[in-house]
Amino acid sequence: MALVVNSLVTESYLKSARKDGLERSVWKFVVIETPEAFHFVCGPVVEYTYHVSLVALFCKRNEIGAVRGRKSEMVEILDTKVRVHGGGHIQINLLAKRMKIYGRSTAYGPYNPDHLVGLADSSTFFSGFELLVIGL
Repeated sequence: MALVVNSLVTESYLKSARKDGLERSVWKFVVIETPEAFHFVCGPVVEYTYHVSLVALFCKRNEIGAVRGRKSEMVEILDTKVRVHGGGHIQINLLAKRMKIYGRSTAYGPYNPDHLVGLADSSTFFSGFELLVIGL
């Protein structure tokens, strides 16, 4: 199945951050499976404090029914063909041009590194960066 990167900010975000003197950035991500592909949905922690925010916005943008779960830290997806496969963090070193993917989502659990095979080649988002996926 294809792997699609859905950065919730424009790709120029990292270039702008580097120009502004930012050396490091921390992002969150979730892996969402739809019938068409696995989606690596990511955004900076300063804008997306919780993994649930990533899931909610992905569902809204793709017109996938979802509701706030009984626990406020969860978004339940109503379409049974769409599923969240965990999440984690991305530590981005803009000076060294390195991204490290690691950790787990408190709400959605750990990601499966096998779902991220080929991630570096799947989007220009990672162009010029060394990508390290912890767990592969």
